[in-house]
Amino acid sequence: INSSEFKEHPELFTSQVLAHANLEEIQEIINSSEFKEHPELFTSQVLAHASLEEIQEIINSSEFKEHPGLFTSQVLAHASLKKIQEIINSSEFKEHPELFTSEVLAHASLEEIQEIINSSEIKEHPELFTSQVLARASLEEIQEIINSSEFKEHPGLFTSQVLARASLKKIQEIINSSEFEEHPELFTSTVLAHASLEEIQEIVNSSEYKEHPELFTSQVLAHASFEKIQEIINSSEFKEHPELFTSEVLAHASLEEIQEIINSSEYKEHPELFTSTVLAHARLKEIQSLLELPYWENPKYKALLTPVIVSLSKSMLKKLPVLFQLAEDYEVSDHLNTSFLRKSPSQNYALINYLVNNKMNLVVNGKLNMFFSLPTGTLKKKYNIDINQLMREYPMTVEEKEKEGRKL
Repeated sequence: INSSEFKEHPELFTSQVLAHANLEEIQEIINSSEFKEHPELFTSQVLAHASLEEIQEIINSSEFKEHPGLFTSQVLAHASLKKIQEIINSSEFKEHPELFTSEVLAHASLEEIQEIINSSEIKEHPELFTSQVLARASLEEIQEIINSSEFKEHPGLFTSQVLARASLKKIQEIINSSEFEEHPELFTSTVLAHASLEEIQEIVNSSEYKEHPELFTSQVLAHASFEKIQEIINSSEFKEHPELFTSEVLAHASLEEIQEIINSSEYKEHPELFTSTVLAHARLKEIQSLLELPYWENPKYKALLTPVIVSLSKSMLKKLPVLFQLAEDYEVSDHLNTSFLRKSPSQNYALINYLVNNKMNLVVNGKLNMFFSLPTGTLKKKYNIDINQLMREYPMTVEEKEKEGRKL
């Protein structure tokens, strides 16, 4: 705590780091060239669980160069190069590239992956098998669920999310409950994946539920605790600003975080920027840092400061310096929209280069090319543009990321 590293990078220090890392290891990592070249890969998770030697092995590997989109802080923190190589060099990886994500690299072994991919279950229910399932579930657990009477009776409730996160015992308790019978509209695959029957009963049988039924959705059942819900609904903030409180806020925010935001000078000065989505997903410290950025003084960027961008404050703080410089470099800064800002610098860089190399305009009729506004799924499905493939073809170099003006 008394180190210069702690003072310079407070966001990297969590209880996890204090518990698992020593200062010498932390200093080695923070003072490394890898940290300077790939700051987006270094989180508290990496500081807590990885050594510099392991990090260097991964970053200097051919696998990292060939598949940069697969390498995240999660991989650096939890995977070894040997395990990564086994997976990437496997026939399963070549045959089912869409199933392999950073989460799979970080948490699954090749043996477990092979068991699942070669099973009769994946052949019969391919739509249920995603990278999430490969990363989190075992074949035995999957078979139990798929062969159950609950699966046969309520197939619409079973998604990859359920296979990845829920046990059959928990599923049976929920589906056989009186709450499930009385409030079927509240029970979705997300609830089955994330909630326990005890938590559901507490919420559904509460006075808060009876008084504000419109606030209680499957999202709330899946992600909020009863104690947290009570605190929020009984607060003075809830009474004074009812329009800001939605099921999304109940599901994702705590009263302390809400109070910090509502009592802030930022809220008083810019009420139009604060919506329920901001309350649900952003934290005051990140919002303050975002609003202090110099870009908003420029008229062409000021219009981009919307509640959507504020709700994504944490990621925007890292991305905006790179994105705005990228837009300046390619002379599209007068035509930016929030969709451009929501994509990663590497995605936009790859898309720009793809369009330029295919002699397509970056700006069409005074607006940014519509490809920048489309979700990556739509780009692939409708136009056969695979962003991950483009990122491999047009990787954003360290030099590009570190051009003057790109760092805070």
